[in-house]
Amino acid sequence: MREKILEYLIKANAPQYPDKIIEGLGLTDVSEIKKLLAVLRDLEKEGEVYVTKAGKYGLPEQMNMVRGRFRGIRKDLPF
Repeated sequence: MREKILEYLIKANAPQYPDKIIEGLGLTDVSEIKKLLAVLRDLEKEGEVYVTKAGKYGLPEQMNMVRGRFRGIRKDLPF
């Protein structure tokens, strides 16, 4: 399921609503849809996909984002 979702998002070339992903993958069974939503949440936690404020799922690379962690320093530096 993960591979299908990632392939679909690559082909879509833009963030998609979950409904469009479900439609694009041709899912009709309720259990498949629940599994898809769970996999989307897992992919988000792992940083593979990003969720926009509008609720669309997309690949960070397609949204001009970079995957990684930001680490800031709290000390007062003289810059």
